[in-house]
Amino acid sequence: MLSFSNSTPPRGFKAKFETFRQNIELTKKQREQIIAGQKHLRENLLQPLHFVDKTLLVGSYKKKTMIRPPSDVDVFVVVDEDEDNITPNAILNRLKKKLAIAYPNTRVRQDKPC
Repeated sequence: MLSFSNSTPPRGFKAKFETFRQNIELTKKQREQIIAGQKHLRENLLQPLHFVDKTLLVGSYKKKTMIRPPSDVDVFVVVDEDEDNITPNAILNRLKKKLAIAYPNTRVRQDKPC
């Protein structure tokens, strides 16, 4: 635990912390790429699927805690409740195939359904 005898941090501490923060914070270009990528993914690939009700951003990007280098953006997909005859695994398989075609140079990882 750090303890200071007065309310001002030691000389240079603020400057060092600011440098550290700037080194881990996303750059403007990275933020722009993430915005464009998640928007394209959600609007052009996920939302048009008949079984997708809506999509939501979640995770560190949404919470504004993502650091460099960005590795992923988490998207939560809400499935239409009328799709009783399709299993969660079948939906994940469809999504994975569609994403693998749209992003051939990206590793698409499939988590287990909830």
